[in-house]
Amino acid sequence: MTTTSDSPRYEPCRSCRRETKHLLVTVRRVPDPERPHDYVPYEAEYHTYELLECCGCETVTLKYSYGQEATNHVDIHYYPPAISRPIPTWLWNLPPDLASLLREVYAALATDSPRLALMGARAVVDMVAAHQVGDAGTFGKKLDLLEQADLLSRLSREQLAAAFDAGSAAMHRGHKPSAESVGQVLDIVENVIQAVYVLPNTAQAVARSTPPRPKAPKP
Repeated sequence: MTTTSDSPRYEPCRSCRRETKHLLVTVRRVPDPERPHDYVPYEAEYHTYELLECCGCETVTLKYSYGQEATNHVDIHYYPPAISRPIPTWLWNLPPDLASLLREVYAALATDSPRLALMGARAVVDMVAAHQVGDAGTFGKKLDLLEQADLLSRLSREQLAAAFDAGSAAMHRGHKPSAESVGQVLDIVENVIQAVYVLPNTAQAVARSTPPRPKAPKP
């Protein structure tokens, strides 16, 4: 069954990063092909695929639902999921191994794997520290050395420690973060990466393109 609808409804938008009005472009509802032939009809399981378009930014999302009519229980997934995050344009300015690892973090988000994304963010933080100060022992010691080398401010150091601890919780304590928490951790990680690898070159480029101040005339 394929239909379309002009009646908007609220669904999560990965670009707007909140629930927005969406139009239903098309929908396809099919019974579970693996169900037994003697299944009672009213207990049938169905797969529903809905193509949605955000009324604001026009981002298109596939909504997949799977449920049983008898229990009225439905599992819902979005592709790409609302937790996904665009890859920064400055990724190409990073060392190849760091850029590759960061891409894997965004790939984990795109497959709705928040724990893997946090573990990857933890590894990214550790790699940044190793690049800058070497294998200096504990993560706290590495942060101390980064701060002493003026590569981190006190605030950035505290932010990195928080991101690292969130990754540790996902790895060792079974912590499942919310989409908002993952976004906050990646905000911290991206800001620190920009400060260490991107902004110094950007500042130099701006300085080179800025005309010098004219000299004051001699009295």
